Amino acid sequence: MRALHIDAKLAELELGLVDGTVAAVAERRRITWVLTTDRRAFEAVRVGPRWDRRLEVVP
Repeated sequence: MRALHIDAKLAELELGLVDGTVAAVAERRRITWVLTTDRRAFEAVRVGPRWDRRLEVVP
């Protein structure tokens, strides 16, 4: 459910379910970095209860 909420909240990024799931798992596990080739989307993603935590993108 959280992945769908993140995807809907950030609809302009067109994350999709898979990237929304990655963001939701990172949020739940309190992981602050993600390894991805999709820099455009993840550099703009904010997670957390107040949408204030930025994910660090590792190329």
